[in-house]
Amino acid sequence: MSFNTPPRKRVELTLADKVKVIQLLNSVPKMSQTEVGKKFGVSTSQVCRVNQNREAILKQWESNSNPNRKRKREGKSGDVEEALWRWFVNARWKDCPLNGPILMEKAKQLAAGLGVHDFEPTEGWLGRWKKRHNVKFFRAHGEKKDADTQSAEDWVRDVLPTILEEYDSEDVYNCDETGLLYRALPRGTLAQKTEKVSGGKKAMDRISVMFCCNMTGTDKLTPLVIGKSQTPRCFRGQRVPLPWENNKKAWMTGVIFKKWVQNVDEEMGRRRKKIVLLLDNCTAHPHDIPLSNIRLVFLPANTTSLIQPLDQGIIRNFKALYRSEIMKRVLHAIDNENIDSAQKFAKKTTVLDALFMVRESWKSVKQETIKNCSAGLKHGVKVTTSGIKPSQ
Repeated sequence: MSFNTPPRKRVELTLADKVKVIQLLNSVPKMSQTEVGKKFGVSTSQVCRVNQNREAILKQWESNSNPNRKRKREGKSGDVEEALWRWFVNARWKDCPLNGPILMEKAKQLAAGLGVHDFEPTEGWLGRWKKRHNVKFFRAHGEKKDADTQSAEDWVRDVLPTILEEYDSEDVYNCDETGLLYRALPRGTLAQKTEKVSGGKKAMDRISVMFCCNMTGTDKLTPLVIGKSQTPRCFRGQRVPLPWENNKKAWMTGVIFKKWVQNVDEEMGRRRKKIVLLLDNCTAHPHDIPLSNIRLVFLPANTTSLIQPLDQGIIRNFKALYRSEIMKRVLHAIDNENIDSAQKFAKKTTVLDALFMVRESWKSVKQETIKNCSAGLKHGVKVTTSGIKPSQ
């Protein structure tokens, strides 16, 4: 009677194990390849191959490759992946924040430069590339402020229906201002797992931007920007792309708001249009402004984060697009100019640069985004701690 002995399973050494093998072969007293093989449960021939490839293995280890990788597998285009890795290391050395879309866009550029015309990066490809190179995402977390859910529910139930009965959705507008740290880079970045990621001192140069749009997203009014200087030096002899106001704190005031809303009132008059404008009830928004074509409706205090359309994701989408614009400038400088730090380059962004990026980012906010963020108000909503939800 004979028994078939099951084949012995091959043990593959990880990158970290291979480095340990090399260290043991160089230790004092020196261990033989047979002894090292027994220690790790592998054949002497595998230990011999590790020893023969010691320079390449140590190079991978020093470049912070994944220590748990057993085999060095190349992706669908090794040259592109290697070029992207070198570019990634250079960009992170300059403290440039990076994310997935940026890496995939850069990979396409590098592929075109290398003559690899059939290369198309995917999320799966990027995930495998990050795993091979021991890269993960680090994000700084913020805080969430309290809101008056009960007042928001009461307003949605008792006041909103009468407004929507009197006005078409295209004539229901919302305005809101937000602070913009126009030189600040994104707070999160992809980095090697062994890299110590520190945020550094955040660029706090601020402007304020007033946005206004209707619920359907078919009418996005030109943003108003508020800064500290009446005539910044960068404006001299240049075309200023957006309306500009100023005060000591670069924030909205009653005087600036009155001037802005009266200009909007005149514009609606030229269009022969009557609208209702939803806005938050703050001291910078006076109630007693004579208007012919606009009806002002003030939201209850501490409810704007729950029921104001611009706060349901529109402004957040704008800021994400703005960060993309500033990152395009930084990445272009990294590739084409001699800069030693992304943060230092970003600090050279002028107010005029910011105005052009604000204009382009607001243009890029899609009608569908605005429509979706306003949908709850139009169809009836249930207010939750995370914002407005369509009623079931």
